[in-house]
Amino acid sequence: MLQTARPASVSVATLVAVGATLLASSARADVASSNVCDASLDCTSKGNATLKAESREPIISSIGTGWLPACATPDAQGHCSDENIQVSTSIDLAAFPEPSREPLWMVDMTKAAVVAAAWPTPAAFELTVPTAPTMDGIFKVSHTLIPAVRVYANILGFKREWMYDASRFVTENAANFDYKATNTVMFAPWAMTQGVVNKVPAPTLTNTALLNVDLVKNSDNEVQLGLSASTSPTFTFRTTKVSLAGATAITKDAVTGKLPMVDADFLDLKADVEGEITVDGELIAAPYVAIKKIAGFTIPGGPMVLDLTNPLNAPKRQYTSEPPVAMKFPSVTVRIPLPNVKVPKSLDLDAAQVGQRSEKAVTIPNTGELGAKLKAESSDPQFTVDVAPAIGPKAEGTMTVRFSPAKDGEQTATITVRSSDPDSPVQTMTVKATGTKVPVVAPAPEDTGPPPAAGEIADSGCGCKTAGSSSGAPASAALAGFAAVLGLVVRRRRAR
Repeated sequence: MLQTARPASVSVATLVAVGATLLASSARADVASSNVCDASLDCTSKGNATLKAESREPIISSIGTGWLPACATPDAQGHCSDENIQVSTSIDLAAFPEPSREPLWMVDMTKAAVVAAAWPTPAAFELTVPTAPTMDGIFKVSHTLIPAVRVYANILGFKREWMYDASRFVTENAANFDYKATNTVMFAPWAMTQGVVNKVPAPTLTNTALLNVDLVKNSDNEVQLGLSASTSPTFTFRTTKVSLAGATAITKDAVTGKLPMVDADFLDLKADVEGEITVDGELIAAPYVAIKKIAGFTIPGGPMVLDLTNPLNAPKRQYTSEPPVAMKFPSVTVRIPLPNVKVPKSLDLDAAQVGQRSEKAVTIPNTGELGAKLKAESSDPQFTVDVAPAIGPKAEGTMTVRFSPAKDGEQTATITVRSSDPDSPVQTMTVKATGTKVPVVAPAPEDTGPPPAAGEIADSGCGCKTAGSSSGAPASAALAGFAAVLGLVVRRRRAR
């Protein structure tokens, strides 16, 4: 590929890492005017983005019920004067408590997230993130419910409020934690045009009881608290943006990133990939409160109870994460191999008699990490060309040019080589040869010095019979004939 001018705002270091081979124009063929890649030569490549991200941070928290039972005219704190007991729950949809290290969510696109590169013209690379043909992406969710509960009592003229917070719940239940919901779905990366949906089933009913504790038990107050909760949240993941170093960003609405052309054996592009996760669903929270003693007084007639565990009156709350939670994959480098073809600028062939033929082969290197495809044609039918249709990565191919003159004199032609080389898809080579009317005599053999004397030959032991002195006249005639032929060859060369 010929060295091309780069925009001042884009450096080679930004576009490609080590391995970008910048070539002097003297080492390359001239580039033809119709400088576009022939679609039949497959001017594309691709590289894998090994992407994986996970997090234990909550996506949605404090799914609250408010004070229950509710009333039409609560006071400033939300309490109702005609209710003896009220309860308010707030529940976090969270990762499993420590010592578990299980992430709340995990997105794995290490196998099939491909960045595709195309170069229909040498102006720029066109980068896309096509949907994978296989369901090799993994979206896993593992969650629990972490509650915080407040209880309000207005009994016997005493008003009290107690709190059961999330930290106490985690401390008391981490060792024997029952509420664990998990689900895994497979998807086709990149999930940019359509989100990946993971609906996580709730645990069985036997595992939905979160609390059954003495909220407070001392000489003044005795309060028992129970809570069951259940939800089947829907997690949705979508890739929102792919930023490749030096290129315009790829999004759902801008599906092609443009990267200025560069002469290289490969591209090493830093990739920063962003996404978003949304969560929505319905939470069922069923509290139970029994108060036996308040302010040192035992409740007459037994505990006063608030029971909202009946499915018919269990509180239900819709929830959604608005706006969606932004996430980002760790940066990775995407390596995209490229072909890099170098065609010689010129070639001189041996002379040939009209009606005869001469030929010469040249080597075409491909320094790139991707195999190259080629085809060639001649501007003059006196010159024909055969080129290797493909050259492997870091390999060489052969192009043979044949000269079959239809007339005498010096002849020239242009050999056009089209290849899958990104920045020089069309390269030309000037060829030159001479046609003659008379046969072309092969060059004389190199002079190895005077022939050995007759005596030396006789003494060599070869068994050959040597001529005597009487044979001098025939030998002189033979030498004279050889000199005449040699003179004719010299005159023809000077005439060319």
